[in-house]
Amino acid sequence: MIKRILIYGFPFFLIALEIVFRKALGINSQIFIGPSLAGVGIGFLLSLTTPRKRDIPLSPETLDKIKELGMVMIPKAEQTLIDIVWIFIFLLTASWFLCLYLSSVSPQLIFLTMPVYQIIGYANYFVGVIFSEIKEAI
Repeated sequence: MIKRILIYGFPFFLIALEIVFRKALGINSQIFIGPSLAGVGIGFLLSLTTPRKRDIPLSPETLDKIKELGMVMIPKAEQTLIDIVWIFIFLLTASWFLCLYLSSVSPQLIFLTMPVYQIIGYANYFVGVIFSEIKEAI
């Protein structure tokens, strides 16, 4: 549990460091947050495209034959999740680009009380976290 908190919290630590650094240099420290978090969300998803190693209760002969054929045993639920994750990687990459564009061209665009590019960044981040937790559960 603590490892997950560290993994998911680390991007916010980096954001805090970057805010301090940018403020020290007199640079707008808010514009980078959305695209950075959006990129982190994509990074979480990329790590989910590899099947987990599992101990499957099969005879040594069967395992050798599977290895000989160059095949891997992947549970159906995990393969389905991996396929869905690839779709989301492409979608989140497009939203990252939109986030980057909005933070550069229209940083003043607000929805409710937050800049739109930050909302997109947080959404990408949390999609990555949610899929990471789903993969842990299957």
